[in-house]
Amino acid sequence: GFVGGINDDNIATFEYGYKAGVEFAAKERKTNINISSEYVGSYVDLAKAFSIGDEMYKAGNDVIYQAAGAAGLGVIESAVQNDRWVIGVDVDQSEIAPKNVLTSALKHCRAIAKYVSEDIIKNNFKNSNKNTYYFGLENGSVDIPSNHDNYSDELYEKTQNIKQKQAAEHGAHPVEAARTHLPVEKGRCDQRRQQREKAAVEHRKDADEHLIAEGEPEHLVAEQRLEVLKADEVGLKRGRSH
Repeated sequence: GFVGGINDDNIATFEYGYKAGVEFAAKERKTNINISSEYVGSYVDLAKAFSIGDEMYKAGNDVIYQAAGAAGLGVIESAVQNDRWVIGVDVDQSEIAPKNVLTSALKHCRAIAKYVSEDIIKNNFKNSNKNTYYFGLENGSVDIPSNHDNYSDELYEKTQNIKQKQAAEHGAHPVEAARTHLPVEKGRCDQRRQQREKAAVEHRKDADEHLIAEGEPEHLVAEQRLEVLKADEVGLKRGRSH
């Protein structure tokens, strides 16, 4: 199963990648694997995350990948209570529940900072308004921990071989492969983006009407509208980032 924090494009990419990986494993093993997904609606509600995890385990899920920020700790606790597997996120979370954390999806922020810093030093830094950096398997920005007490050395080596193959095949943006692999999920993601953009338009309209109702001079309305547009633009960019 998968438990996400906020149901937006950012966390949806975690879900896409996980589902693509599960489907890959199912084909390798020539079996069917059912995947269920739930969202907490928060990154801090541990109690709700625990409840979701508990229900999913009791419904028959053997392992849950959680990408829910601090709320994910609730999912880990539910794994302990149900004696099931859970996959950590961002950092190695095995110390929290050594007997239940199967592995973790790591983000190597130091590698990313080093990569960008070197570009700045070489005057090759890309303007973020025009270009986007993509970090993934091919540049060592994501991985799983080398310690694997809960599964064999043979399985770990197999995952490393698969990782190298995926990096070579999908290049710098493997999540696009996952989206293509799961077109229904991509459609859901696009729908959420459209809803967010529609909300931004309504926000701008409401702001204009409020300022006009308050009797603000036209030039001040224009200036304050510009600030609203800037805020909306930042919000939409954050929603599109990975």
